[in-house]
Amino acid sequence: MKKYILSLLISVVTAIVASIPAQLLYYGSHMEKWIADFPGIMKPSPDFGIFIFALLCFNITMILILDKMNIKGLKDGAINGAWINALFFMFINLQFFALMDGFITLDYIIIDFISSGIIGGFIGASIGWSLEKFE
Repeated sequence: MKKYILSLLISVVTAIVASIPAQLLYYGSHMEKWIADFPGIMKPSPDFGIFIFALLCFNITMILILDKMNIKGLKDGAINGAWINALFFMFINLQFFALMDGFITLDYIIIDFISSGIIGGFIGASIGWSLEKFE
C-alpha cells in the first residue's frame, strides 16, 4: 500500500509540473477561445477541485496498470506512460470531434496527442521509478 500512496503523491506532483508548459504555450489560448465561443458550455474559471479529483482517479488507474504490467524504472515507466496517456486522450478527443462541430479540430487532436504523450511519459517515469523504489 505504501508504494501506491507514494507513487500517487509523486505522480500527481509530476503531472501538475509537466502540464504547466503545455498549458502556458497551447491549452490556455484554446480555453480562452472555447470560453468565448461556447459561453453556455464552458465555465469562465474551471473547478480545480474536480481537476484534482480527475487527476487522482487517472493516476491511480495508471499506477495499477503499470504495476500489473510489472513496469519498473524511469525508462519503462516513461515509454508505457507515454502511449497510455496519448491513446487515452486521443479517445476523448475523437469522441468530442465526432459529437461536436467546431469544438475540437484535427490540428488540436494532433498537438494534444503529442503533448499528452510527452506529459504521460513524465507521469509514467515517476510512477515506474516510485514502483521500483518503494517496492
